[in-house]
Amino acid sequence: MINHLNALSVEFANDDPAKAIVYGEKAKALAEKLNYQRGLGYALKNIGMGHYHLGDYLKVFEYWPESLKTFEAIHDTLGIANIVNNLGVIYFNQGDNAQAIDYYLRSLQTSEVLKDTFRIATALVNIGSVYAGSVNTYDDALHYYWKALPLGEKIGDNEIIGAITDNMGDIYLKRNQLDSAQYYLEKSLIANVNTIYLPYSLNLLGQVFEKKGDYKTAIQQQKEAYSIAESLESKHGMAQSLVGLGESQRSNGDLNAAIESFKKSESIGKEIGSKNILKDTYQGLALTNEKLGKYKDAFLYESLFSAMKDTIFNTETDDKIKRLQFTYEIDKKQDEIEDLTRDKKLQDLEIKRQEQVKNSYLAGAILLLIIAFITYRNYKRKVKTNLLLDEQNEEIENLLLNILPAETAKELQKDGYATPRQYKSVSVLFTDFKDFTKIAEGLKPHELVAELNSFFNAFDDIVEKFHLEKIKTIGDAYMCAGGIPVANETHPSRVVKAGLAMQKFMKEKNEQRVKQKMHP
Repeated sequence: MINHLNALSVEFANDDPAKAIVYGEKAKALAEKLNYQRGLGYALKNIGMGHYHLGDYLKVFEYWPESLKTFEAIHDTLGIANIVNNLGVIYFNQGDNAQAIDYYLRSLQTSEVLKDTFRIATALVNIGSVYAGSVNTYDDALHYYWKALPLGEKIGDNEIIGAITDNMGDIYLKRNQLDSAQYYLEKSLIANVNTIYLPYSLNLLGQVFEKKGDYKTAIQQQKEAYSIAESLESKHGMAQSLVGLGESQRSNGDLNAAIESFKKSESIGKEIGSKNILKDTYQGLALTNEKLGKYKDAFLYESLFSAMKDTIFNTETDDKIKRLQFTYEIDKKQDEIEDLTRDKKLQDLEIKRQEQVKNSYLAGAILLLIIAFITYRNYKRKVKTNLLLDEQNEEIENLLLNILPAETAKELQKDGYATPRQYKSVSVLFTDFKDFTKIAEGLKPHELVAELNSFFNAFDDIVEKFHLEKIKTIGDAYMCAGGIPVANETHPSRVVKAGLAMQKFMKEKNEQRVKQKMHP
């Protein structure tokens, strides 16, 4: 009965998520009563899936981590592979790419052990989706999609084929290769018919027509995408469709309608907590307000877009993703080393058997030479692998020192965690630009952001010179502190000197601007 209820929950997950939750809850209650842990793990997973399709990510986090704990407790490898992949999707939608790819790689490793083609393909698609978030890693994304596509076609899974062709179409769209984008997106429409993913395909195809200048068809596709997503109660799909619709309306010159579409997508994005949706929405609002001549609003949304973009895919996150990818590759190399060791043992046994059968000096001499050759070859391979591990370990240590203060990095390497500390005395420095609002009204958003960036870079150099610790920037404000992470007694004077140095820099900068007849 529990398995039957779980199967019904899966059946309704796409078309009626609310009903899927009801069946999942019934399976959960019965599984708890009978102490059937495997059924409980899948019930928790299915309830979470229902909430995921409804866009209620907070509810999802009430169920999927518990599902993972249940599967781990009973060593259900397939269940673990399934749920860690799903958790990766949630973190990806929230803009936490590093956490997402961590879960995806765990799912890929487990699925490869199980030789589960469906799970392998799913993990490859999801890893590709993370790399598709940055123009610098589009080739990496396509690499994973091309690995996944034949697997999806092999098992005839339309959901996987639809996801791959959607994502490939999206990359070609961003690269302005519009015919290739249209080809893959039309394939995705066929694969995604009667599924919750159809609005995504329609929205992307609308963006292709928008770039081709066929605004009427583009708007028609995106309105249809929104309507289908709304009927399915897919808030994420509704928000995505509204962003695409706003872009097409702006290109068509209907700026007020575009603002309305972006505002609706912003409201849904905030409701479901999707940073990716908000990033695209803020960019759309910035560009549309600039066209309307509302430069103050344009700057506001440009700042929100930049902040959200940095949050989702900043340098630190990119580095963490590379470290996780590196760890995955090293684990695979270690498996290869173990395979080599097992091969050697089998070869040794075969040599002994041959020695007993032939029982001759010449055969024994030849076999000894073979053993020596195999041993030497394996030794060379191990030496080469160990050298590689040493080099990459050194790269990780250098990366830690670039990201974290030296003391914290050493503690992480030694103990595996950093102990929170209390400081009795620190000095904090804030900066603020006088008449910033008036200056902002006289500059275009990208000009103002560039100006702020040049000033903050100079402030970074000053902070480093006086051995202070940068905390963060807040709009046009800059914050740093002295006396951390290493406590000392000279931090007040060094903070004051840094402040004076910043004032001196700004005075010299303003004098140069006056000479160039620019606003100081």
